[in-house]
Amino acid sequence: MSSRSRNGIRNLNRRLDRGRNKSLDRGLTRYATAMLGGARRPRQPNYLAIACRLLNQCLRLNDRMAKRDPHIFGPYARRYFEDTVRLEKEHAESEAALRKVYGSPTPDAPAPVSTLWTDRYDPPPKQHRMFLKWFHENYPSPSCGC
Repeated sequence: MSSRSRNGIRNLNRRLDRGRNKSLDRGLTRYATAMLGGARRPRQPNYLAIACRLLNQCLRLNDRMAKRDPHIFGPYARRYFEDTVRLEKEHAESEAALRKVYGSPTPDAPAPVSTLWTDRYDPPPKQHRMFLKWFHENYPSPSCGC
């Protein structure tokens, strides 16, 4: 039982068998390959995209912190730090000059503690706005054109 087609002689029995052996003729399904452990492998992470995303987050965070605390994170942070070191040195020299003139303090007197660093880098919350105003007057931002 054969019929002639334009591609040649086709066996009708083969055509009839195709429906019964459908599952054997087809490739394995996704579920079957998953059971065999050859399923789709998870995608490899795109390390470049992850690095770019983290870099963008760091830059956004740095910009946000520079607006909040320009004396620590802004463009003039180095100059502000160097000024603080200079003021600390001047304070130590004036203390040494006072001790030279007035002598050393009594042994039971508490040692003098400089609050220069805490005053300049951690102003009280009530004075934070005034501190930022003072900072922007003394260290003008290049973006404002002052």
